[in-house]
Amino acid sequence: MSPVLLRFLWRRHRTGSLLFGLAPLMVGLIIGLIYPTYAQERALVEVFKHSLRFFGHEQLDMFSPRGSFSLVFQDPLILLCYAILPALAPIALYAGDRARGALDLVLATPLDRAVLLRSLALFQFLQGLWFALMALASAWLGALVAGEAGGLPFGTFLPLALVAAGVTAAFGGLAALISVRAPSRAAAGTAYGSLVFVLMALDTTARMWKGGSFLGWLTPLGYLRPALLLSGEASWPLRVAYFVVPPIMALLSWWATVVVHRRRASA
Repeated sequence: MSPVLLRFLWRRHRTGSLLFGLAPLMVGLIIGLIYPTYAQERALVEVFKHSLRFFGHEQLDMFSPRGSFSLVFQDPLILLCYAILPALAPIALYAGDRARGALDLVLATPLDRAVLLRSLALFQFLQGLWFALMALASAWLGALVAGEAGGLPFGTFLPLALVAAGVTAAFGGLAALISVRAPSRAAAGTAYGSLVFVLMALDTTARMWKGGSFLGWLTPLGYLRPALLLSGEASWPLRVAYFVVPPIMALLSWWATVVVHRRRASA
């Protein structure tokens, strides 16, 4: 690892990383403020229960504290953050700096390709951990605001935060693989954005269509099912898959990134 590169990445992306951490905080506080009224309007919201299938309403009562504050981990805004946050650093460092010629200068220093990749992977891991911990804290804070902290044991959401960190790492590996091949930031952003759109479409289809639930296995987001984890309906093999598969996706993507990067004649 390179402490110098880690400090550089932190200075470059600290504002974006911190702002992304505010997203789950905003969702948690909004739910906490409206929860007392929201819980009383069960009959009205039940009209839209088909739409609530997206969040796992069939497995977990979305009007309960656990169900309501699971949105901190699966609100559409949060799902998008899982994909965007870990892509900031690799797209800027590889595709962006390559197009400007800066990456060649970096690799002309004693900082070789392997150290560069390991440092970037560590930075992405820290970003994902930060975001997952912010979501965990936001769920508890929102429940505290709603007066439902007693109905939301902090430890019940901890496994969910770990799965979220793994999902973020999986997207980070995909972003690194795309960026290391792209000639420019615009090309990397277009390719990665298209991939994220497809993966989110697969996840949405898997959530809303029972017959297409298998599509969830094709995307990192398909392993983030708060309702199943919090309700206890997920079998042990399924729980293991939620924890293990996203990190494996991340490792495979990073392995491919290393191979591609080493084969490049230039940065």
